[in-house]
Amino acid sequence: MLTADQQEHFTRLWTQAQSTVACFVHTSIRDRGQAEDLLQEIAMTLLRKFADYDPSKTFLPWAMGVAKFAILGSRRDYARSRLVFDEALLERISNTFLEHAPALREEEAHLDLCLAKLAPEARRMVRLRYYDLLDSREIARVLDKSEVAIRVGLLRIREQLRKCIESQLLLERSHR
Repeated sequence: MLTADQQEHFTRLWTQAQSTVACFVHTSIRDRGQAEDLLQEIAMTLLRKFADYDPSKTFLPWAMGVAKFAILGSRRDYARSRLVFDEALLERISNTFLEHAPALREEEAHLDLCLAKLAPEARRMVRLRYYDLLDSREIARVLDKSEVAIRVGLLRIREQLRKCIESQLLLERSHR
């Protein structure tokens, strides 16, 4: 049983690592529902095993190792899926995520900032497309617009977000 301080420490570390682990899981398990279920299992495993964690080492590689083994362990459950990675490829994906994790977190923070700058209707389109996972036809129906207008709108929004993130990264790097 973890103490209150250990639980708080775990929560802080998991909050920092969660988005990278989630990206890794979603890349490895294509079915969104299965990936979310597995991500919750990974979080619970990390919490249960937190007493075994060596605080002198970085948390993210430890969490990614647990995630990798959870994915490998669940392969038999997902074997009916068309896309199942072998262990060597999973290792390469894991290492790539570890290598790029700081940049991904930086870009994710800038994305949040740039999303906040969007007009309310543009934010709603992004939410419908990327959070609610609706296709352009369904978004058009919800917003009472043509499907072409939605596609063009999303294209412009993605371009606006890309430019915003790039400018934020340049601005941040110029201040280092």
